[in-house]
Amino acid sequence: MRALLLAVLAVAAVVVIAESVSLVRDARHAEASLESFKSSLQNNDSTGASRHLRDADASLVAARHRYNSAPLRVVRHIPLIGWPISDAGRLLDAAGDLSSAGNDALGLYDQVRGSHSKLFHDDTVSLSE
Repeated sequence: MRALLLAVLAVAAVVVIAESVSLVRDARHAEASLESFKSSLQNNDSTGASRHLRDADASLVAARHRYNSAPLRVVRHIPLIGWPISDAGRLLDAAGDLSSAGNDALGLYDQVRGSHSKLFHDDTVSLSE
């Protein structure tokens, strides 16, 4: 009986570790994509920025899926063990807010820069609308 209990706990620990590693991997990919988004906007590349923002959003969805998995939901409620997972959830919320703000910024960028600018034409202010 004791061996069975230890085996079940070992399998559960492996599953939790695997889910946690996947969560961290997806979150890091989202972070890298958000950094690339920022660089693309600074380099006046709205197409690249849009692509990086979509990549970040996809990574955040994957990370959120891992965060909400049954093993990590259980572990979040265990004292001393669950706080890193709970903190990851707050960081995912913050990254989601950042991505949303990036989406807003990209919309504004497209209105004031580039060939379809609603504000500038040939580097001068154009208020035709």
